[in-house]
Amino acid sequence: VNARASGATFDMVEAAKKEGVNLTLGGNFAFRSFEHQVQLRQEWCASGDCDGAAVPGTSNHEMGLAIDFGLPGKPHSAIRTSSKELQWLRTNAEKFGFKDTAMPKEDWHWQYVK
Repeated sequence: VNARASGATFDMVEAAKKEGVNLTLGGNFAFRSFEHQVQLRQEWCASGDCDGAAVPGTSNHEMGLAIDFGLPGKPHSAIRTSSKELQWLRTNAEKFGFKDTAMPKEDWHWQYVK
């Protein structure tokens, strides 16, 4: 992650641990190079959903300001929505400078906004 976000990320993960919540990172969790973003965009577009990945050069992952957390269940499923991980993030992430409003359809995607 970006140097601006790295300390906040560490602090947030540690605070969650103290409350019994293990925040893990997803597969393409933080920084992505321009080339990696090009690859992801091509893959999403090939599947018919270009909106699944940002246009290269515009992704907050390329700036190191986004983190994708590994969460249980499928996106927006009852399992995920009620998970202690997502509930903890929704209650506490803003205290550490993170918001989930950057990508509302991606409940795993949290952007550092401070």
